[in-house]
Amino acid sequence: MLRIFVLLLALSISWASYEVTSNSFDLDISTNVLILSGDVLLGTNGYVFSAPISQMDIENQSIYISESFKIKNKSQTIKGYCLEIDNKASVLTADELVMSFQKYKVSGRNVRAGSSCIRMNKVHITSCKGTPPVILLNSDEVVLYPQWGFLVAFNSILNVKGVPLLYFPAYFVGDRRQDLFAQNHLIPEFGSSPKEGGYVKEDVPYYINESNHGAVRIAYVESLGMQVGVEHFTLFQEGQSHASFAAYYSPTQWQGHIIYRTALFNDFHREQDALGYLFNSGIVTIRQSNAYLTVAWHENELISNQFVSQKPRIALETVLGITDQDNINFGVEQSKVQENQLTEDQKTAWTASWLSAYPLGWGILSQQLNWVSNYYGSSFHHQRLAQDWTLTLPFEGWTFMTDYEHLYAYSGESPFLYDQYQVDPYDKMGVDLKLGIGPFDLETKWRRRVGEDYDYSRRVQLSLPYEKCLEFSVFWEDVDKVMGVEVRL
Repeated sequence: MLRIFVLLLALSISWASYEVTSNSFDLDISTNVLILSGDVLLGTNGYVFSAPISQMDIENQSIYISESFKIKNKSQTIKGYCLEIDNKASVLTADELVMSFQKYKVSGRNVRAGSSCIRMNKVHITSCKGTPPVILLNSDEVVLYPQWGFLVAFNSILNVKGVPLLYFPAYFVGDRRQDLFAQNHLIPEFGSSPKEGGYVKEDVPYYINESNHGAVRIAYVESLGMQVGVEHFTLFQEGQSHASFAAYYSPTQWQGHIIYRTALFNDFHREQDALGYLFNSGIVTIRQSNAYLTVAWHENELISNQFVSQKPRIALETVLGITDQDNINFGVEQSKVQENQLTEDQKTAWTASWLSAYPLGWGILSQQLNWVSNYYGSSFHHQRLAQDWTLTLPFEGWTFMTDYEHLYAYSGESPFLYDQYQVDPYDKMGVDLKLGIGPFDLETKWRRRVGEDYDYSRRVQLSLPYEKCLEFSVFWEDVDKVMGVEVRL
């Protein structure tokens, strides 16, 4: 067993040291090519490559593995066949690759990974743990955008136990942490609400490129009739700014919005590391202290069971990261509000908050101190200062969370119904309990006034995560009389 050290320009911009272990090696001085064979291990920057044979071109700063390989980073392992890494171009290619993307297992051919996205063909996607997977999405092509937290699968067929059931021209998979890509459902969404009545909604996604995509909606809403429309998302300046446009038509009214939001300073730091994009842990996205400007136009959007128009809405928000556990936020918002096409008034909202979280070993204690002061064009005005303490206790098979919101100061009132919870002058407490009961997940949420027989919400949701890859859920909110049914991959 031989061990040597090689200096090579890594996928990041700086020079890196490779620790190389193999049974034998052959160095061609004329071409500066190092050929390793027999239990080859290449280690650098936390990555460990293993393969039967490997070739390192020191002059051209590339690595080539002609057979099967593994790449390990911390607890995650990527497997594949025939790997080439071009460090000068910061590009990785492989004939075959099996990797993890959030909770999904993704395998494909003809893999091309650059500094912004990963492309592959003949792709299989599943989150099922068994072999063979009960539910499998077979796609002609997949493009992954790890920095945005989603992937797009093209020309996909959903197979259940080997039987093809549904076809999707484009299907979005991701965690929606930035809420910048389209919704899609395996079956239409069923539900009801006090304002809409019963409804059936289906959003069919489409994709133009990584910066432009959306969904077409076809729906029936009991109080509005048939509804058709579209929601489109656009990203600018690598996500520093984004916009969304939505327009939904029904015989009784138009609904929709136009929203533009931009970070006034550089909002993200990302590794320009093609190899890092293959690993969830390789993506470095840091939300820094910043200021955000939002300009929006809302038409009859459903907020707290009221149809609310804001024409326009202009908001400025600052986020200040004081420590790893503490953030302080300030904001001001100006809008012209119309509620249920009846009540109309100008509104200016000033906000300040302090948020912190403290790990306790067996749980997390967090607090949020909020100050709100709303001024209206009429004589109405209200302000409140409140602090909400939340204790979260995660256990095996269940999670318990409880919070208490104490009101320090309160005055005034609002002319609108949709912000009555914010104006409410009472202390509040809530309980959230999640239980695993056999194959089902049961979640109950309850929130009420302290010292009075008045509930703000009583919600029960029952989910069936079949084989950990298909989730069927139904919920009922008893106070507002709202229900819903949803199926997600």
